[in-house]
Amino acid sequence: MRHERELSASDTRELLTSPGRRSANPRYESPLQIAERVIEELNLDAPTGSTERSLVAVAVRQGRIAGERDIDRVLAGDLPAAQPAGSSKHASAVSGATLRDAVDRYLSERSLRPKTARDVHASLQLFEEAVGNKRLADLTRADFAQFIEELAKKQVGGRSKDSVPRMISPGTVQKRIRFLHTAIGHAIQRGMHAGGNPAANFDISAWVKGPDKSLMPDRRPFGVAELNLVFQHPWFTGCESASRTHAAGTHRLAGVHYWAPVVALFTGCRAAELGGLTLNEVHLEAEFPHLHIRDNEHRPTKEGYARFVPILDALLAAGFADYVERVRNGGADRLFPDWIPPRQSGSFDKDDARWSNAGPIRAFNRTVITSALGSRMNPGARRDVTFHSFRGAFKSMLGLSRHGVAPNVINEVVGHAKSGMDKHYIKTVPLEETYSSVRMCNYAGLALPPAPQ
Repeated sequence: MRHERELSASDTRELLTSPGRRSANPRYESPLQIAERVIEELNLDAPTGSTERSLVAVAVRQGRIAGERDIDRVLAGDLPAAQPAGSSKHASAVSGATLRDAVDRYLSERSLRPKTARDVHASLQLFEEAVGNKRLADLTRADFAQFIEELAKKQVGGRSKDSVPRMISPGTVQKRIRFLHTAIGHAIQRGMHAGGNPAANFDISAWVKGPDKSLMPDRRPFGVAELNLVFQHPWFTGCESASRTHAAGTHRLAGVHYWAPVVALFTGCRAAELGGLTLNEVHLEAEFPHLHIRDNEHRPTKEGYARFVPILDALLAAGFADYVERVRNGGADRLFPDWIPPRQSGSFDKDDARWSNAGPIRAFNRTVITSALGSRMNPGARRDVTFHSFRGAFKSMLGLSRHGVAPNVINEVVGHAKSGMDKHYIKTVPLEETYSSVRMCNYAGLALPPAPQ
């Protein structure tokens, strides 16, 4: 077979690259000659010069190319030259499975979060738009290089007022490749593909540049000086009315507008964690006052992880207990009843984005921050501080050397993965330890306006 392949290689190559060429060698018919023979033998209505005749020739050529590739793979050892008795079904699956088949099986056999599954499907769709739904056996590194090139041309963002138009990031491209690489690897493990993984070991930097920091600065925590500027906004000091919240006046906002940022600053909780927090998860009367962050009917938590967040003395000194009592007396279920819940999906990532894009948070990001810190920001660039920056400020404050809080305690409080050997041996740090470690921590120089009465 190898000998015959070497003898016919040049003839075959010429015939397949020149569809209209006729071969003088009777052993190697051109696609056109085979098509003419097929048309005559099957008595097809495909006269000379017709579209039908050309389509038959194209089909013959495609089949011939597929056959030549199969022979090459057999000779390279990528596919078995012979199968054991009774294994024809498996051989068919190996040679015929497509990338879509591999992705479908991967998703059906792996328990992925809904957002991850959607990302995998989106990656497959983008690949098919660029390359097509090819058989696993036909996929090459060149196909994935073409896919990366197409992704590198895409512009993202710019769909909303706050979104900055920009080219796709290397991390996003790498994620798309990784999803497909994992699905192909799963197919190999399941016997759907006997070759290598063509999506492996791509250096994305060869195609995609890093983000332009002048347009996409890294997200960062608030500094204390910035916090003082933010808390001078009429949201916190007094506004004109309940509807004109950005103009200075004597009306005080006593609900989510004042307290959600303050609680975020002193607990480090995510937007969804606060928005969906119920009053029966706020334990100020306990020996160690805390919030219990867990899945509830209003939202899931990240990876279903529950934790206890100690209440700092500074938050109680700001009047938080009075606010909680007032909400309880009002018969509400959630800590922030005026924070309208978005439609729930059951996916933390999706729900967190919806809580974070709710009216009060969106107004805080777009108006309060812009009004307080606009002169410090680059025009036309993405904001490098948002409501989520309270979380970063809280973790940074706990990590100051003057507080002496152990890193594993900080990670326990904010819900981050523990580092090094801690994640294997420490597991959960008990509330009595985290509370005693952090309760006295505070922001040096913070000037918080008095709470509304």
